Amino acid sequence: MRFLLPTACIACKSYQENAICNKCLIRIKQEQQPRCRVCANISKSYICKICSQYPPSFDQTVCLFDLDSCLAPALQELKQNKQIALAAGFIMAWKSIFSELYFPQETLMIPIPLNRTELSAKGFNLAWEIAHPLAKHYRLQSSYKMIGKNEPSQNSFPLFYLEPNANINWPETVILFNDTMESSTTAQGLAKLLKSQGVLT
Repeated sequence: MRFLLPTACIACKSYQENAICNKCLIRIKQEQQPRCRVCANISKSYICKICSQYPPSFDQTVCLFDLDSCLAPALQELKQNKQIALAAGFIMAWKSIFSELYFPQETLMIPIPLNRTELSAKGFNLAWEIAHPLAKHYRLQSSYKMIGKNEPSQNSFPLFYLEPNANINWPETVILFNDTMESSTTAQGLAKLLKSQGVLT
């Protein structure tokens, strides 16, 4: 069936068997650059100067690609045209590039939440659509019901809050997954919230 209905690579658009072709996977690996372990900004140092002087609330960041990557147009298409099927290519790329990632037992993966207005406009939470399959791949727990996001019209601070029914024993390690990271503000706010609940990293 896969040969009768060929798949277009999300990066180069060539028709072949998988959501992303081997040639583009190799290209993405070649695009990988040394990054700060904490903020994931490009840096020759293990921890960049800014993170050394002003450590953020989060402890580590992993980044699949930059906005000049061959994957960037596919991400824009996915978001603008709601082509949710393209998510399979990003999941495959992540598994290939970060095949050796290790996570402690009981690690919980949480997508960055959307408020009701954002979710209604977009129709889906892309972070969850990618994070949930990845959590299964790494044999981690995952949930989108732990954290909520206030509506912008409410002028609420902090922006994020614990859902009332999220009465769980938080694990020591929580992964916050987002489809894009334009700044560290979101990660900072969520990391502070989770560490106030006893999360260590």
